[in-house]
Amino acid sequence: MTLCNPSPIDNTAAGWTVRGELDVRIFMFGIICQVTGERQTTLRLRQDATVRDVVSALGDRYGAAFLGLVMRTASRKASHSAIAVDGYIVQDLDQPVAPARTAATVEIILLTGHEGG
Repeated sequence: MTLCNPSPIDNTAAGWTVRGELDVRIFMFGIICQVTGERQTTLRLRQDATVRDVVSALGDRYGAAFLGLVMRTASRKASHSAIAVDGYIVQDLDQPVAPARTAATVEIILLTGHEGG
């Protein structure tokens, strides 16, 4: 069984974003954590990034095994996975992760259904 390596949270990134960019902190649990080998990571994306952009960037980083857990197809989230942005479950992958938000850090939690998602 692979255990996730706990990573320290980098709070310094939030205060140093470039105008037009957004730091997105992602927290992963259970099998997703085992596939990625990490409990959390940070992405720097465009300010207008959507949930789909986040999942795509994570897929680029972690590969097909990650995408297979989160997505049913390239355009549809798997029914057993849950993606929460700022504590709210997201159904629409085209939802911006930070609409009209001034803070530069958004937290996204990825769970699979049997883990509470």
